[in-house]
Amino acid sequence: FWEGATQIREVRQECFNAVNSLMAFCSNSEEYAERVHDFQLKLIRLASLLHCSALQEVCELDNDQLEILELEKMSKDRLHFLQMSKDRCEVVMSWIQRLIFDAHRSQILDVAPPLITRPLTELSTGMIRLNNADKLQEIPFPFPYAQL
Repeated sequence: FWEGATQIREVRQECFNAVNSLMAFCSNSEEYAERVHDFQLKLIRLASLLHCSALQEVCELDNDQLEILELEKMSKDRLHFLQMSKDRCEVVMSWIQRLIFDAHRSQILDVAPPLITRPLTELSTGMIRLNNADKLQEIPFPFPYAQL
């Protein structure tokens, strides 16, 4: 129980650290102000969706028990694709990565390429921790030990 709870908390923290870094890396130029704002909103929306999907993956929750920020602003095609997907966290993670790469290429993220790897690494570490927590949930406790 404690190991699973620890893993889930670390998933949340890795996601928070990545988003926090990406917010700090945003350009301060007035020229990009509107695009930066759009990027930040999309990033927060996707991070919310990622965390919700992660919790749904490892917990027994009804889909409507967790609130996702501004879900209605996502395209219907994306939501349908996500709903049909077996690996929702991986799908959302790929959307976040694409958003980051596009923002860096268009200079919304004003940071040297080596520094952009840090939030990507944190997101990746969060996914590894999620898989570790999922293992604890999926693999039953060995029966002989349960009898002790």
